[in-house]
Amino acid sequence: MELDGARIYLGQPQRDYRNPDHLGGVTVSVHVYVDDVDSHYERAKAAGATITREIDDRDYGDRRYHAVDPEGHSWMFATTVREPTPEWEATLVNN
Repeated sequence: MELDGARIYLGQPQRDYRNPDHLGGVTVSVHVYVDDVDSHYERAKAAGATITREIDDRDYGDRRYHAVDPEGHSWMFATTVREPTPEWEATLVNN
């Protein structure tokens, strides 16, 4: 796969490498920051990506969405759009 000139290599499932779908669920989630998550989301949707969580704003300041690749790997794409809310920061101190 290639994203804005950056290459990401995924291995073909073999004896020592299993597809998450065959293992019964997500085995890892990759979180990638992009310059413009809204346009990234629109391009991904137009290309037929499997969106598992629609784009939204998070309390910690990111705007993000989730997708799954053809082998079942979970991806989150985000852009930081503002500072975290005081409520979210308080959860870090209280937990």
